[in-house]
Order: sequence, then C-alpha cells, then structure tokens
Amino acid sequence: MPRARTMFLPVFVLSALSCAASHFCAAAAVQIAQGPSRVPAYGKFEAIIDTDARHKNPYDYDDISIQGVFTAPSGRTIIADAFYFQDFLRRPGPPDAPEGREILVPAGQAHWRVRFTPRETGTYRYRITIRNSDGGYTSPEYNFSAEAAVPAPHGFIRRSATSPHHFEYESGAAYFPVGQNLCWSRNLPESVTGHHFPSNGTYDFENWLSKMALHEANFARVWLGPFNELTLERRQEPGRSDTGLRRYDQEAAWRMDFILAQSASYGMSLMLTLESFNSLRRTLLPHVWRRNPYTAANGGMLRHPWRFFTDKKAKSAFKNRLRYIIARYGWSPSVFAWELINEADLVEGFWRPSVSRWHREMSAFIKRTDPYGHLVSSSYSYLEEYFPFAPPGGIDFVQTHAYGGRDMAAKIVRLGRRKAGWMKKKQSIMPHVVSEFGVSLRDNSPDTNADAHGLHIHNALWSSVFTLGGGAAMTWWWYNYIDPMDLYFHFAPVSKFTRTVEWNRYRWKAARLHASHGRIRALGMTGEPGMPGSRPDGRQIALVWLQNKDHTWHRTAKLRKYPRPVKNAVISLRGLRDGTYEARWIDTWSGETLKTTSAVCKGGLVRLKVDRLSNDVAVAIKSRI
Repeated sequence: MPRARTMFLPVFVLSALSCAASHFCAAAAVQIAQGPSRVPAYGKFEAIIDTDARHKNPYDYDDISIQGVFTAPSGRTIIADAFYFQDFLRRPGPPDAPEGREILVPAGQAHWRVRFTPRETGTYRYRITIRNSDGGYTSPEYNFSAEAAVPAPHGFIRRSATSPHHFEYESGAAYFPVGQNLCWSRNLPESVTGHHFPSNGTYDFENWLSKMALHEANFARVWLGPFNELTLERRQEPGRSDTGLRRYDQEAAWRMDFILAQSASYGMSLMLTLESFNSLRRTLLPHVWRRNPYTAANGGMLRHPWRFFTDKKAKSAFKNRLRYIIARYGWSPSVFAWELINEADLVEGFWRPSVSRWHREMSAFIKRTDPYGHLVSSSYSYLEEYFPFAPPGGIDFVQTHAYGGRDMAAKIVRLGRRKAGWMKKKQSIMPHVVSEFGVSLRDNSPDTNADAHGLHIHNALWSSVFTLGGGAAMTWWWYNYIDPMDLYFHFAPVSKFTRTVEWNRYRWKAARLHASHGRIRALGMTGEPGMPGSRPDGRQIALVWLQNKDHTWHRTAKLRKYPRPVKNAVISLRGLRDGTYEARWIDTWSGETLKTTSAVCKGGLVRLKVDRLSNDVAVAIKSRI
C-alpha cells in the first residue's frame, strides 16, 4: 500500500509552511492544500497536509502530531488532530466471487488530512502545527467562511437538559433513535463463526442503510472491529504498513468514511462501537485473542486479556486509537456516540473495579480530546454493571442487551424497570437504550426464523418506547434475519409516532395504569412541561401502550395460537391534573391515527374505554387549551 508524499490536484492551492526553526526547513518539505473557501455551518472543512517531516509511524501521535488550530468568529479556539489517510476507489467484483463483491483500489498517495466542522457562521482562521522529535512548527494563517445552511442543520446530539431520559440536537429539536444493529457485513471469518459469508463490504451497508431509510429509521450501531472489515487496529500482516499495534488499516478506515457519508445522506446517526470483549477472550466463540495486536504473541504488551484495562502501554495505545478515530470521524454530526467497548463483563478475567476505572479514564480522555462533545457510552451483557457517570469523565447513557424469552415485551419491561431502579439507586438518571435484543443468542436460530413476520421485533420496539426508553430497542441478526425476511417495515410506525412527541420538552415519569382485564398489558408515562417557557400553554401529556398479552411471537408464530380479543375493557390512568383531554388512538402497525376521542380527568383519574383489543394500540393523551 503506497505511503509516499502526496501528489496534489490542480484545484488545491499550495502554500509553503512557515518554519519556527530553520533546521526544519532544511530537513523537511511541507505543503498544505487548503480546504474550500466557503462551507455551510455544520458542513465538513478539510485540508490536506503533505510532509516528509521525520517520523517512524505516521499513525502514532507520540511520534508525529499534526493539528489544525481553528479560531471561530466568536474568538473560541478549537484544536482538531490530523490523521494519516489513503484514498481508495471502489468497484464491484463478480457477484459469485467467493471473496465477495467489494474491491478497493488505492487512489493517489497517502498523506495527512485535518477535518473540522464549523458550528458558527462567519470567518474562521486556522493554522497547521507539526510536532515531532525535531521540535514544533506552525504554518501561516489561513481562513475560510462558514455560511448559514438551508435548511438549518440540527447539529450534534446531546443529552436533553430538560428530560434526563432523552436526547436532543444542538438546535433544540428532540432526537429519538429508531433503528437496528449493523455491526458488520456478511464476512465474519469462517474460523470465528464456522460459516463462510462472502464479504460485500460497503455494498452491504449501502443496501441495508437505504432500506432502513426507506422505512424511516434514523439510527444504527456499527462496530469498528475486532474481527470484521471495519477493524482499524489489527495484527501485523506481511507487506502492510497500516497493520500492527498503533497502525490503522486504511481500507477499514475508508469503509467507515463511506458508511458515514451514506448515513448522512439519509439523515441517519450512528453509534460507533470501538472495541468488544471478543478480542479479550481465549474461549467463548467468537473469540479473537490470538489475532489481537496487543498480545505478546503478536508483538504487543499483554499476556492476559484482563490486563488490557490496567497496563499503561495498552491504555496508551488505545488512547492513540481514540485520537485517530476522533480525528477522522468526529467531525460528522452523524456520529451519535462513541461506545467504548461491547459487553465488557465478558472479558476473560473481568474485575469490575479495574474496568470501572478504565471507563472513567477513557471517557475523560474522549471528553478532553473530542472538540464536538459526542456522547460516550459502553455496554455489559448483564445488568449487574457499574460504570462511572458523566459529568465529568463518565458515560452519558446506559445500555441493555436482551435475548431470549417467549414474551419480548415482558422482557423489555422487566429489564427497563430494573435499569431504572438501578439508576435511581445510583442517583444518576440518564437515557437508557436497549442496544441489542433477539429471540435467541444463536445464529440462524429455529426460534428466530419461526417468527417470520417479526412479531417479537414489533413488541420490543413499542414496549421500549413506553418504559422511559431513550430510544427504541435495537434488533440483532440484521444480515441473516431482518434483511432476508425484509422486516424493515417495523421501523416506520414507531418512527412516525416518536416524531410527533417533543421528548425533550417534558419531564417524564412512569404512569400509574390499571387494566380491568388481566390479559391487557398497560404501559405508559406522563409528562410535565420540563422548564419555564418550554411549553407556553403548560399542557400535560400522557403516552400509553396497550397490548393483548396473548399476542406474542411464541404463541402466534411458534404455537400457532392466535390471540383471543379482549372486549369492553377499561384502562385507568392516574398522574394527570383534572381537566378535559384529547386522546389520539394510533395503529401501531401503520403509525396512522385510528380515531380521536375526548377524555376527562376527574379526581386525578382518566378512564379509557377499549372496545376490542386483538393485538396492541398506542394512545397519545394531551390536555386541551
């Protein structure tokens, strides 16, 4: 793979670097291709730096550090790391090729780039700095203009300042994630899975993202390793200068650029999972300890998996990887969050105190390094977790993984309530996302495949929304279940419903609900205006989901026992002020309004009459002005 000086295209304006020390000018040549003179606010500004300044490893920020120092119109200074970059051209291979369809061909020479996102309008000034063993050097000052974009962008995603359970954009609009896992394309090694899946690489992601967008999903979770085509840091491969410890696979990095661009075009956000327990296990498939570049056998520093969380050299190497990831992808508002590690409790030799300290250290490092303040999270496979919370230096939202069970809604409700109780005990309420769920942990499980219409997906999505979830639950088995059975249609109704709710304008709490019939599951929450002026009319709101408990994947898909309708039931709701309300009844399979009725709250009690309930229905209740 080429690693020589950059050949610039004529469209770039070349400027020589102004040296802070004369010996640098004599020893190294530097050229800077300035980025565009105008960019929209929250658009990507990118400059190219070509230099032969002394270095051994262009990916190692301790060896050579190149940064863009930007001054905003307001006078604020923002520092963005540069990153080493190789461009590629993508072309499809034969459809029946055993190695898969995607072929990447290097384009041009490798060089450094710096990416930056302007969040203010006006003129920005910037310089490029270089630090290596020869000293420090600073370029002349350049500038570009950031212009207002039409329509106005929402910006980066934050925790809501009003509703601790939910998210919002910088613009103040609510963000409620609805989507699924897209952790890798169909190319997990046969040595890991026992099955051969030809790799279609970015073609798979292009296909999946387009189908999700067609059905109004706005969120996906993607893994940057440790055993897929997006793995940045992998063990040394012969003839590859971008593999090994503190070196980053440029094909993998380019693929992630492509996926982010596709996501942005669809208005979709991504949670990037940066590491997983799999690389820190010698047993429990799929385990890839033997291919981990941090292991002593591969030239690294670790002899035992658990030392990843305590070894100083391992932590330094991981921080270097974090800098590269933030430099290359952090500019994008389509990055929803960084997930530090998937299912940390499954690491071999797991010890909670050291893992907790590691999370605090890495979260704090990200918050110091990331100029855009992306959210930080992590996940355990079980509920017995303890992560340090933000602020400062902690995670911003918690996750749950939920597998198995004949009644997926009941499982989601039980886990959600336990997680809510756990956060209350820790006195730290924050958003909660069910980031994995499935009928089974098994690949191509007969139980999963029996649910051909995805009823467990429907029930998990809707139940998670009504248990104070920060987002809709995210299904697993995307490549061998969701896509082959074309189950994307489940996202659209949930997305339509959640877009109608101003989640971040209220302070929510679980509703007190009672159903007159035992076969009705009633979930819901009530919302009070969250802050002065957030709702001038001061209207209360309640959201309710009613499910026929017989309408589960196991009864319907496995046992072929179709639910008996519940007739003439009454739902009692407490938690609203006395007055007249409007109740909008929503078909959860289409997202459309079935009817609108009046509801009266008297003595703190609202009664909703349900004539017939065969499966499930949602109700949005708002007080009238």
